[in-house]
Amino acid sequence: MELETFKITVLPLREKLINISWRMIEDRSDAEDIVQETFLKLWQIREKLDGYNSVEALAVQVVKNLSLIHISEPTRPY
Repeated sequence: MELETFKITVLPLREKLINISWRMIEDRSDAEDIVQETFLKLWQIREKLDGYNSVEALAVQVVKNLSLIHISEPTRPY
């Protein structure tokens, strides 16, 4: 998947993915970070994305998995 196709296909999902993560972890800032990480993971496998029926479904699954990992991590005292 080329950069322009990635931008058209994946980047418009940003708000939807943030909302999914935000509902799970209840922290908008962390949800935005999770979505950025999701975009990075999708970019790293961009050559394989054309083989998926729904890139949106894959993005949703990745953001849910990363959100669950975030929830299971112990909190760090600062």
